[in-house]
Amino acid sequence: MSYLLEHSQVLLGNESDLDKALALDKLPTKTSYSSLEDGQQVVSSFFPFSDEVPTSTGGNKLERIELLLSQLLAKVARENRDNDVSPYSQMPVFWLLPELLHQPLPGQDNPGGEKQYLQVWAARLKKAFPALFNHELSQFFPFGRAALPMALTSVVKLLSANDIEIKEKKGVKDQVPGVCLIAVDSLYHDLDILARGKLLITAESDSGIVPSEGAIFTCIKPANQQEKQGISIDLLAQESTSINQRSSGIESLFLKVSQDLAGQEEKITHLYLPGNGDETLSHPWSDAYFRLAPCLEGRARIFQSALFTGELGCVTGLYNLLHLYNGFEQQELLGKVVQLEQSQSLYQAIALYSWQGEVETGC
Repeated sequence: MSYLLEHSQVLLGNESDLDKALALDKLPTKTSYSSLEDGQQVVSSFFPFSDEVPTSTGGNKLERIELLLSQLLAKVARENRDNDVSPYSQMPVFWLLPELLHQPLPGQDNPGGEKQYLQVWAARLKKAFPALFNHELSQFFPFGRAALPMALTSVVKLLSANDIEIKEKKGVKDQVPGVCLIAVDSLYHDLDILARGKLLITAESDSGIVPSEGAIFTCIKPANQQEKQGISIDLLAQESTSINQRSSGIESLFLKVSQDLAGQEEKITHLYLPGNGDETLSHPWSDAYFRLAPCLEGRARIFQSALFTGELGCVTGLYNLLHLYNGFEQQELLGKVVQLEQSQSLYQAIALYSWQGEVETGC
């Protein structure tokens, strides 16, 4: 089965135009700055809200995320203003969220020691965006940067079940036409924590990450025979390991890819791998890279999107999917493409893609 991406909209810290956002690796880098509590300036890439939007340095991650979602969904609504039905009214929404470990809750006097539970985020999001929770199959994936490939496992299972039901000519009225994916994250309130860990680019240090934020919306649906093209998800796998065991977890994932491609002539031409300026993010996969050697094309290219988008957190995976999908459509990508995503503390997940059929239009 191959898939199409439709109704895509992005809201990144440094770009909200879809075409430009997908070409950030080819465009001049924009540099902006934020001030820490001590007044020090650090390189960052946060969304420039208009004066009409009430933002401040107060609040917390969840409140900032609600602001980003409001702006994103307004863009989706404008795109579909001529349609009677919004794209998410008939499809389940799969939410790609940060790892919900210890995030402060709105209205807490002493939020630092409080644990942020998924049900708190779910309740707030349902209250703020009720139209996104109409479908009973909507789900949350609070797995940070690894959320996208983990969510795709459920997407493939759901849409493959549709295909089986159609072939057996039963349950046709209950078919799910596709799945809407929403990813949203922000490092706006993490600046001082990152600064204490010496992870930011400052006047004294020219290496580190560029904290950013973003929200992305897209719909994934099966391609039909008339469309004759789409992205094929050839393999999905995931691991959960401690930080000390990350290399072995990723080695296991790479080994699964090598085994899947054993004996095939088509090789891996591009790899979307974790990298944001913090070497601890790239060490685990670089240590395990040798496992992919048998199935790599001689000039396979490594792509680390956070080096030009800024660190988008859990939005990274969906951005990478849109970017590689666009690359396939523009025939800039051929053969097999690997996407590895790695969360901050626990999860690693991998996807293997190829392109099926003729190229026609963009996403």
